[in-house]
Amino acid sequence: MKIGLKELPYYEKWIIAGFLIGVISGITITLFYFTTELFSILILRTISGIEPPKAFGDVASLSLPLPRGYIYLLPLSVGLGGLMVGIILYFIPEIKGSGTDYSISAYHNSKEIKWYIAPIKLVASSLTLGSGGSAGDEGPSAVISASIGNSLTRRLGLPLEDSRRAIAIGIGTGIGIVFKSPIAGALLSAEILYRRDLEPDVIFPSLISASTGYVIYGYFTGYEPLLGFYNLPFDPLRLPIYAIMGVISGILSIFYVKSFRWVKETFSKVPLWISPTIGGIIMGGIGILFPEVIGKGYGWIDLAEFQDLTKFSSSSPLPFILILLFLPFAKIIATDLTVGSGGSGGIFAPGLVIGAFAGLDLGLIFNKITPTVVPYVAPVVVIGMVSFLAGSVKVPLSAIILVTEITDSIQLLPGTMIAVAISYIVSGRYSLIEGLPESRKESPVHSAEFEVPLLEKIRVRECHLDETSVREDDQIERVLRITKEKGLRSVPVTDDNNNFVGVIYTRI
Repeated sequence: MKIGLKELPYYEKWIIAGFLIGVISGITITLFYFTTELFSILILRTISGIEPPKAFGDVASLSLPLPRGYIYLLPLSVGLGGLMVGIILYFIPEIKGSGTDYSISAYHNSKEIKWYIAPIKLVASSLTLGSGGSAGDEGPSAVISASIGNSLTRRLGLPLEDSRRAIAIGIGTGIGIVFKSPIAGALLSAEILYRRDLEPDVIFPSLISASTGYVIYGYFTGYEPLLGFYNLPFDPLRLPIYAIMGVISGILSIFYVKSFRWVKETFSKVPLWISPTIGGIIMGGIGILFPEVIGKGYGWIDLAEFQDLTKFSSSSPLPFILILLFLPFAKIIATDLTVGSGGSGGIFAPGLVIGAFAGLDLGLIFNKITPTVVPYVAPVVVIGMVSFLAGSVKVPLSAIILVTEITDSIQLLPGTMIAVAISYIVSGRYSLIEGLPESRKESPVHSAEFEVPLLEKIRVRECHLDETSVREDDQIERVLRITKEKGLRSVPVTDDNNNFVGVIYTRI
């Protein structure tokens, strides 16, 4: 079905296409939210009797019902969810893990994301999260929306370039919807594609689609900021503490990335259909000691921010001090096992929880040392979230805007920028998303834009020319040797009189 969108100017075209992507994504991600809640009732609460706390921006309240005496069945709950996901993976392996890297790879290589990825990712991720797996809903939401955007633009007859662009728009839209942060989602769609660059063409369409989807999603789940309202005053005396938080977040980011890759590599040797079950059982064992690692974990961020520490110790057999000390590492390992084993869930949202736990620990330390400077831990918790996310995913600009939106506050912006910059530098090149191009120049979809102008500036007399041609009767081994030694993609072919005959391409 073609409605003439491709003939419209850029802005008019993307106002319409962005609106359609936002409407469908908003409805689908709302369905994802309630499907996850349904599976949580059917699996996690029925088997283990656990109901993790909800964030203020969730439909449910912040209450925490205590386990009904059989938390030890948690490995069964998470393992069962992993088994059902594994069965889906046997038939459709594309939906394993977070899926954000899958979508980004599709963008850079102009690959199609099939329409059926969205509903299957929805079900698989709902099973992972609803059974108690330690993962986020942002990665699945990004894939769902990217699949919707890519399929819709193809259906509307838009060119390949627009279908590829719709993938990036979908990534930002999905994350912006589920975090209730449309501005951050729009910026993220441009920033997440590269280590040190932006894709400016997707920001405007993402603003349209993310805000549209947010309106629909918020109608059913509420428009309150996901993590409540932060309204505490800014204090410049805490800036050195925020700098320390940035260093800690950067170091923790390296550990998160390295451990995730190691777990992922380890489970790659296990049959895909059974690996989420194994990962889920082990993760469930960790959850017995640290119930705070179960599920998405947004509610625990609010409890940490408001320093409601009684619930951190009420459902674990471990001493309180050990719970606080090891919580960041427990959440990292639990997420590694859930998603690294093939479970369908995000890895960015757990980063917010990890950073919040680390911020809680640092805030409590300075609360004891200098209670007048740090009378409450909330600002350190918030800055721990944003600095850890920036370090582990390499999205410093989006992370700053994201935390501003999900806490409805700009009071912490000076401290946030300091912590984010330090975390970004300390964490170096480590990123949870593998294979990211450094910049647009290194992306396959932009290579021609940078190669042609360069060739236009170079004169033949300035080039050092080597003999690279081959004869018609040369062996293919010689062709491969020349291309490998000289780093060529093609070589000219000549006849016995040195006349040009054609070209052999070694890579398409």
